[in-house]
Amino acid sequence: MIPQDGKVNFKGWKTPRILSSKSYYKFTNQAGLDSVSDECMYHFSWSDWIGLPPRVSMPSNFSSYKEYTDTLHGRYSPVEIWKRIHDNVNISVNLLADTIGRKWLPSMTSFLKKGVDYDKFKINYNYKNVIGEDLNIRDLEGYSYSIESTGRGHNMFRFNRKDEPYYVSTEAEIYFIDKEYITIKEANKWDNRNFDFDEIGIFQPSHVPPLTSDVISLVARVDNIDKKEIRLKLKPDKRIGYSKGTPNMSMGQKALSFIKKILKI
Repeated sequence: MIPQDGKVNFKGWKTPRILSSKSYYKFTNQAGLDSVSDECMYHFSWSDWIGLPPRVSMPSNFSSYKEYTDTLHGRYSPVEIWKRIHDNVNISVNLLADTIGRKWLPSMTSFLKKGVDYDKFKINYNYKNVIGEDLNIRDLEGYSYSIESTGRGHNMFRFNRKDEPYYVSTEAEIYFIDKEYITIKEANKWDNRNFDFDEIGIFQPSHVPPLTSDVISLVARVDNIDKKEIRLKLKPDKRIGYSKGTPNMSMGQKALSFIKKILKI
């Protein structure tokens, strides 16, 4: 996290880094057959692009009242709905209502301009202990979003058949466990991934609601996967191994291989 006060000089990361994570995937085809995994070669979910919101000024009336509601209308429907109860502020944003809503997610602007077909794109921010006229990241307690789209803006090799559309639905809730400022020395150490992952545990805050039954079922299915048994059942590719000699190599290739072994390169 970085200071939000413009009078403070600092060096370091401009955005927080993800140091550790766990993912559970479920893929379903048109026939209703599904498969689960905790590994995927792609940044599949939209969650990988949703960052933290920038510093935003509240509507002028919010600083005068302890309880207040304000609605900012877009071209077709409300784009921002603001609610304040004492020092707690909630904002609901509909990015499809108007382009002005994109200020909340500058990292998503390129996808919205590329013509990705979105059916739904809503995000909710919850702030606590708000003081002053601006919303700062340090006051952000958590946020949630719901996104439905056809495609995802990038091709995913060998994920689906050529020219076959796929539908992406993302429902996410993000909660902050703890916030702290670290030194530049610590940041450099973490930036090089030079830390013990066991020291960076994933803990569930006490205020987080329980997981839904379908999520619990997904986690259980993934945890019960016997990866060792799956690897043992795979037939080895005979083309990447050989028992004697070096087949299909010219004399020049054999000489080059011999020199590399001697020079250990």
